Amino acid sequence: MQWIIYHIAKLILIFTLPFILLVRGSVYIHENYDPGARLSIIGGVIITAILLFVYIVVMHSKVSGKVSGSKSIRSKAVISLLLVVGFAINSMYFISGTNFKNPELKSEIRSLNPILRLAVGTLVMVDKKAVITDTNRVPEDYRKMGLKTNRSSLHYEQKDGYAYAIDLRVKGKGAVRNQLTQWYFDWMGFNTLRHGGTGDHLHVSLPCHYRKGGI
Repeated sequence: MQWIIYHIAKLILIFTLPFILLVRGSVYIHENYDPGARLSIIGGVIITAILLFVYIVVMHSKVSGKVSGSKSIRSKAVISLLLVVGFAINSMYFISGTNFKNPELKSEIRSLNPILRLAVGTLVMVDKKAVITDTNRVPEDYRKMGLKTNRSSLHYEQKDGYAYAIDLRVKGKGAVRNQLTQWYFDWMGFNTLRHGGTGDHLHVSLPCHYRKGGI
């Protein structure tokens, strides 16, 4: 039984590790080096492409019983890079309209930091029912909701032109799924807060160098 559990866990890790490296690697580079959102993602893409390249080389060698030649190595490297780039672009720019509370939010998604878009896009690949209920805001939005203006909110557009926070729907999703979603963002290096200021929801934010301690 332990042998089965071990191998299942190993397969899950092998399958999920590229996605983890892509998102967590981008967040790590952003937090520690602050080269900008796009360069952080490029760093995450390169790290992930190297891992995927190793996967492909090892798999090819196991199936064929041969060591890849230099030409084959180059083609595998290009394929690995293209696969990761394709996934990252799809995650950031092609989130389905069904994953937004309303059409207006979908039109606002480009104003969200690309690293956070990458993380959300990766989530919806697994959880098709994930719903974004809020993205960027202005101070007046808090007054309209009957709340005190939050001056440190990362829903506001920051100096780089991006908002750093989103809200996700939790109603009707079940406690286990909601907890897994929160853990996912925590593990990837984001800040999370479950609260009910305007209805129960999960607040997720990317650490921001322009507003230290903001959430």
